[in-house]
Amino acid sequence: MHNAWMRYTCGRLKSDFRYYKDIVYNNYPWPDEPSDKQRAAVEAAA
Repeated sequence: MHNAWMRYTCGRLKSDFRYYKDIVYNNYPWPDEPSDKQRAAVEAAA
């Protein structure tokens, strides 16, 4: 799941991904207080 987000969000240098903590990692979408149903959906997708 994170790899899909990284490919969508970060840029590239040649064929390598440019991984920045402020652009890719820190803005990864996650609810503030996930419910049990939301956690289960993420676990199932992972």
